[in-house]
Amino acid sequence: MKKILLFAGSNSAQSINRKIVEQAAGMLNGYKASLIDLRDFPLPLFSVDTEEQEGVPESAHKLRELFHEHDGFVVSIAEHNASVTTAFKNTMDWLSRTQEDYRILLGKQVWLLSTSPAESGGGQRPGGCQSDLFHTGSGGGWCHRYRQLLWYQPRRYSATG
Repeated sequence: MKKILLFAGSNSAQSINRKIVEQAAGMLNGYKASLIDLRDFPLPLFSVDTEEQEGVPESAHKLRELFHEHDGFVVSIAEHNASVTTAFKNTMDWLSRTQEDYRILLGKQVWLLSTSPAESGGGQRPGGCQSDLFHTGSGGGWCHRYRQLLWYQPRRYSATG
């Protein structure tokens, strides 16, 4: 059975993107779904200075092990000022430093979701995030393949669907 790791690219306890991945986890029939919260993997703000002085944090190594144990990912990207959250970007920056070959998602499939109370409903971030991951992705970075991008406007979303 394929294993899918789900998480919201947010560190907010009230994240609406967290609610979407929780709902998505229940829809993955035929897969073993593992839902994580980035807040359970605290990481300092990435900088080369911090890495040189303190090394890569243990939380980043634990998260990398989870990534390696899974065949694919469902990530709901929160949108802050038409960009990804610092929590998501920082997590990916640290993860990329946990191994010499920083392509931590090479050969994995990633499904991107997003929502936002903004007028775009989160529609700006999946495409932008896909572009960011692609440029650091296959042939040199985080991601190898993508699936359909989806986003939901909160006024149409509820905890029951």
